[in-house]
Amino acid sequence: MEGPFPAKEGETCVVCYGKTTSNDLVYVIDGQRLPVMRELEAQFLANPLAYVKRETPPASAAILVAISILAGLAIPAAGLLLARRWQKRSTQKLTPDT
Repeated sequence: MEGPFPAKEGETCVVCYGKTTSNDLVYVIDGQRLPVMRELEAQFLANPLAYVKRETPPASAAILVAISILAGLAIPAAGLLLARRWQKRSTQKLTPDT
């Protein structure tokens, strides 16, 4: 853990989700900035890793993003295939059975 460093104006505190000021603090854990209001520093320092976990998206979120991207690619591809089929059918000459 590195810090404390001065917080930037308007960052979100990881303890209370309020907006920080330049008088508040930032800690860095595993390359992740964790802004903390100065009044809540003791609460944060009691268990800083708990706040890192809260800020890190779960692995399932990455899976959901991948699925939605693939679905977004699959739907236009299916539409393109259907359009080509329709185009082929509409260009075929209709002849009566005799």
